[in-house]
Amino acid sequence: MTGKDSDDGIAIREKDLPQKFVLKVLGHCETTGLWGLKHTREPVEKMVKFAKDHKLCLPIVQLIATREGIFVLPLDRKRNPDAEESRVKIDIDNISYGVQDLVYTRVFSMIEVTDASNRFGPARVPFVCHSFVCESHNTAKMLTYALDAAFQVSTTRGTHRKKLWLFNISCYSFAGLRENSERHEESMKRARHEPLTL
Repeated sequence: MTGKDSDDGIAIREKDLPQKFVLKVLGHCETTGLWGLKHTREPVEKMVKFAKDHKLCLPIVQLIATREGIFVLPLDRKRNPDAEESRVKIDIDNISYGVQDLVYTRVFSMIEVTDASNRFGPARVPFVCHSFVCESHNTAKMLTYALDAAFQVSTTRGTHRKKLWLFNISCYSFAGLRENSERHEESMKRARHEPLTL
């Protein structure tokens, strides 16, 4: 996928990094697995429900996808006066998965593999799903490809030596899913009829 055009004509290569995106933070929560859509779908549903139920105004951030990992920098200083202290870096070696959500196509999620000294408190499980709302489904797809480019750099440079898992990116052709998959039919209906309005 990296180094050549995707089905959608999007290509992000090593030379294109870093890539910057302005997004809203949907949130983060624990998940049960290292990679796969089944481990991001439920957390995304929980975060969307929580945000809607509590009428949350989601914080705006700049997400920078680099060869070293993901940097999240708060942009809304009025809502977050401690913006400098709330910068987050997720090292590429700690990211196991990235995906554009199938239901909320503007949502990008990634799974971070944490340890017992996890920054969100004592870890019960070592996997955290981070989700962001993008301005368009194309932006979510571009972010997925940018993360894939970072994974490819890490793999080719051997910087993943200490990792016990492989990187995994899922990119879907939404036209293709509609044509040949009954199992995604309900998800696609929801994506068309229930857009995320956070």
